[in-house]
Amino acid sequence: MDYNSNFSIVIPCYKSSQTIETVVKLTSDELLKIGIEHFEFILVNDCSPDDGRTMTVLKQLTKKYKNITAIDLAKNGGQHNATMCGLNFAEGDYIISMDDDMQTHPSQLIKLISAIDDQTDIVYGYYPDKKHNILRNLFSIINYWSVRILIGKPKELKTSSFWIIRRYVRNYIVQFKNKDCYLQGLF
Repeated sequence: MDYNSNFSIVIPCYKSSQTIETVVKLTSDELLKIGIEHFEFILVNDCSPDDGRTMTVLKQLTKKYKNITAIDLAKNGGQHNATMCGLNFAEGDYIISMDDDMQTHPSQLIKLISAIDDQTDIVYGYYPDKKHNILRNLFSIINYWSVRILIGKPKELKTSSFWIIRRYVRNYIVQFKNKDCYLQGLF
């Protein structure tokens, strides 16, 4: 791993006006602590139903930090859709996806980054104890079984919204345009 590479951190944001600035600050601190100086944030507001509070904070962050791009989606499409939209703007050699609510603490970035090597193209972070509400955990279980059945995902393969990929993987993914990525604004 070349820590002089450029890194992009894609974070889908949903009702995160109270948490996203802390996530950005702690993530920046962790990256600098391990010697990564070239990084950008792609923050995607997934049409948060909070009277514009999340987008207001994202716009403030773009003015405070030069390495932040904020994307405002006109329609809520869910976490995966927002991540896919953010990938279109990521310019790093490595792209990291993480949550906006400290579900994946930035202190865990070193584990994720150090796990990708010359033979690895994607690394998923795995947390055995999710801190979601019952309904979201239920949807996660349904998603897990759907993916296992529909695409034959191996039982032992654990996935999450906390991952790192190489740029060429991102380039391959963004070839498939998402019809639900309704961009309202780019800041």
